[in-house]
Amino acid sequence: MLRDFGFFFPTRIRFGPGVRRELAPYLKSRGVARALVISDEGLARAGVLAQGLGPLKADGLVLEVFTAVPTNPGVDCVEAALAVAAACRPEAVVSLGGGSPIDVGKAVALLLTNGGPLSRYQWDGEAPRASACLHVAVPTTAGTGTEVTRTTVIVDRGTKKGIVSDALFPAAAFIDPELMLTMPAGLTAATGADALAHAIEAYVGKGINPITAALAREAVRLIWSALRPACADGSDLEARSRMALGSTLAGIAMDQSGLGIIHSLSGPLSAWYGVHHGLSNAIFLAEAMRFNVPAAVQAMAELAQAMDLPVTGVPAEAAGLMAAEAVGRLCEELGVGELKGHGPFDAAAIERMAEAAAAMFLARNNPRPVTAADCRELYLKTLR
Repeated sequence: MLRDFGFFFPTRIRFGPGVRRELAPYLKSRGVARALVISDEGLARAGVLAQGLGPLKADGLVLEVFTAVPTNPGVDCVEAALAVAAACRPEAVVSLGGGSPIDVGKAVALLLTNGGPLSRYQWDGEAPRASACLHVAVPTTAGTGTEVTRTTVIVDRGTKKGIVSDALFPAAAFIDPELMLTMPAGLTAATGADALAHAIEAYVGKGINPITAALAREAVRLIWSALRPACADGSDLEARSRMALGSTLAGIAMDQSGLGIIHSLSGPLSAWYGVHHGLSNAIFLAEAMRFNVPAAVQAMAELAQAMDLPVTGVPAEAAGLMAAEAVGRLCEELGVGELKGHGPFDAAAIERMAEAAAAMFLARNNPRPVTAADCRELYLKTLR
């Protein structure tokens, strides 16, 4: 018998090459004349920001641009962006970029209508009393899926801590794979591994329901078929489109079903050592999948089928382990299978991270119980 579940998703999605050109008419239809654009310096230097903003400027919208968003934004970044917003009094927030600018955009849109400080919602558990300022997300990576989630993750007090509220759903997401064509191979691999982790954790986690299961499984199929081609040839629009759609589906699935041990292990590494979120997920992917096979045998076997692995007639547990091995090989092939340029991590650092990872709320959704000892062992296996 099916158990009870809920599913709520209010974000309007426009997907496809060139849909960024529809953003200005959408904003004007909502009565917007002034907007705050939140992005980052890398996208500005690469010309992607100008590519995304071109249609808005051509349509006469007044734009104030904030690009001081780091890889793992903290509450200080949110406050700086909010100060810019207070000065320009925007009628909408447009966040253009990967997960970091979009998460900052969510926080700013929330605070513009509900007041601050952010800690009221992040640490004190206060629920927003008003809808957020109109927020439109324009992702430039196929990774976080945050353009379709009710969560923002901001670093504060040395922790990557999320805020979850229906008020954080962007009003609309314009997902244009053309904005992803110049993304470097390394970033494509790291963000793609992040999206794959979202889909896998959503599929095997305790919070799964029939809708998110369908979304997560299709996300795995799309990402698995497109990640290699997208890394090999960034101009492959078909591969970019499949990655973008897979990331969006995975984002919806993980937001509604929850995550697990991969993101729990990743959290301290990103928050304390500045490791890119996608890379920190990638290095744990295969080992975490192996860890979860005993508690999610059938689900892992089904993921092997979604990856089109040769598992016909193979016992379910063996098929699940084949999926983990295949993901490990993919990450190694794409250069995101190990952590470089950080560490070494001594025993005290490993122990501190293990305790924090096991205590993370996300770990409760993992199909297999997670202890600090488990996290310690997985850190020792991966942080070599």
